[in-house]
Amino acid sequence: MKNIITLFVVLVLPLVFLSTAQAELKKGPYLQRLGKNSALVVWETDNDADGTVEWGTDDALGESIPAASGTMHVVKLEGLSPDTAYFYQVSSGGETSKVYQFWTAPNRNVPIRYIAFGDSRSGENDHRRVVARIMEEDPDIYSNSGDLVSTGDDEVSWQMHFDVERDLMATRMLVPAIGNHDVDGLNCVKYKKYFDVPTYSGDEGSEYDENFFFQDWGPIRLITLDSTLAPLNVGSVQYNWLIQVLEDAKSNDHTLHVFINTHIGPYTAKPGRSGNQYLRALSPTLVEYDVRAVIAGHDHHYYRATDPNGLNIIVAGGGGAGLYDCEPRPDFGVINHACEKTFNYVVFDINGKHVQATAKDSEGNILETFEWEGQKDPVEIPSDGDTPADGDDPADGDDPGDGDDPADGDDGFDVADGDDGGFSLNEQDSYDPDYGYAGCRVGDGPAFGAWLLVALSVLALRRRRKQSL
Repeated sequence: MKNIITLFVVLVLPLVFLSTAQAELKKGPYLQRLGKNSALVVWETDNDADGTVEWGTDDALGESIPAASGTMHVVKLEGLSPDTAYFYQVSSGGETSKVYQFWTAPNRNVPIRYIAFGDSRSGENDHRRVVARIMEEDPDIYSNSGDLVSTGDDEVSWQMHFDVERDLMATRMLVPAIGNHDVDGLNCVKYKKYFDVPTYSGDEGSEYDENFFFQDWGPIRLITLDSTLAPLNVGSVQYNWLIQVLEDAKSNDHTLHVFINTHIGPYTAKPGRSGNQYLRALSPTLVEYDVRAVIAGHDHHYYRATDPNGLNIIVAGGGGAGLYDCEPRPDFGVINHACEKTFNYVVFDINGKHVQATAKDSEGNILETFEWEGQKDPVEIPSDGDTPADGDDPADGDDPGDGDDPADGDDGFDVADGDDGGFSLNEQDSYDPDYGYAGCRVGDGPAFGAWLLVALSVLALRRRRKQSL
């Protein structure tokens, strides 16, 4: 009996203590679904807590929105004006963040700066250097082409990512793509736990909600594709969705440029790899819709080539992970422009039809510059700013009917509110040799595992005690 009591004190009481201890800000606050008229402020506490977001058009704030008790928190700021600076501060679990500033998305025909990089992964110090440079470049929006972490189900890896990018994610919206390390072969629950992106809501393929999406920002449409889990062959759910999104962009006079953001690009300069055959096959279609650049990672270096259709293939996988040799393959039939084994990021300055791209290393040195002209001329924006009063513009990749909107009672984080990311706890992962795993497991197990350990230990002690009697 004494052994059982001792075990209870050692294993169970610390868990009880942790559940009642004062919570602290663990991740964030950070921005998601930032548009012209609304934004999500997201954060995680290390224990159950409620919270408040104070916000306003200056650092005096003035407005306040409460957050329900839990560990993942999301608050939607609504009724915002386009191209306007806002300030906010989060208080939760007895801790208060500093005051952060962000800008809402602009009207579509104004100059913007977009920065792309990828494969931040395990290299904390190099990741910090790249992020510091990106902060200095002052982007409007930025993307990571995948492999944000080393292991998708490892909380330590995710915490390191959010620690490194805390101030950047608090002031600009990160547009992520799923990398093979983010899912760790089987698991993408943490990726979908932390990122609330526009969801795919078609009649088929609901298992791919949040795997691929698009984000409009000013004159650009940034399409994020999943090269890890969701098939991209002709006729697949992702392929059909992509064609619809490209058709919409082509018919939209305000969308002047389209970028593809994905993890595994169509061509590679890493020895032993062959690239994404489905994106290679899609190249003529992408060019037909005036896509001028596919931005990828997976290979930890900087590489750029133009394929036979004139499509820019940009590999900016130098975000922090250990670097790879860069050796362009002559048998691909592409024109190679740059290949550097270095940490890097790419700055895109968009002004009307013109795009100026500058690739830089983590010290700020220029690796190369290149540019192109889009096919569309900018059009005038109506005096009302062409902004829906409800703040939900389907052209921004945010469809109010997709059921993934905090105002609809679905915050994307809480399984209890009916949103489990599109997956069932009983769903079995299926593996296809061509495409990989067509689904992700849901349900984090640390808390359950701790209680299971306690129960098994108690049973073992009881059995031992009976045997000794």
